[in-house]
Amino acid sequence: MCRQRNMETYGICDNCKAINNRMRKESCDLSGRFAVVTGGRIKIGYAVCLRLLRMGASVIAVTRYPKIAMQNYMQEADYPSFADRLHIIGFDLLRVDRINELMAQIAELCGGRLDILVNNAAQTVKKSTEYYAELTAREESLRLTDN
Repeated sequence: MCRQRNMETYGICDNCKAINNRMRKESCDLSGRFAVVTGGRIKIGYAVCLRLLRMGASVIAVTRYPKIAMQNYMQEADYPSFADRLHIIGFDLLRVDRINELMAQIAELCGGRLDILVNNAAQTVKKSTEYYAELTAREESLRLTDN
């Protein structure tokens, strides 16, 4: 399968395409707002976090690999402008028995006030064991480097 991106291909009509393109550029001031985005390390979750941060929100990104996520955000040219509003929590959402721990961390970070919740984390395509082993090893290496 070709994985080359074609930004001109839409599965929608021309009118909807025009509305979609216009709305992509819209923005609002989210200063003082708190957002939680699950799956904030890559792809849609990462893009949502960046969009919220660039609109002024404080963002709590939840991911299984927080050190790798932080590396990703630090590579953004405007990272210094949002660094103090970005919080990354390492948490595996498959661990439902520990969800109260996650909620306590979120409540502490946002002072008990949450304005935006984006439930993005999902595991729809099972990756290989090697894929997760590499991510886990990289995360552990970054964690040890920090200590």
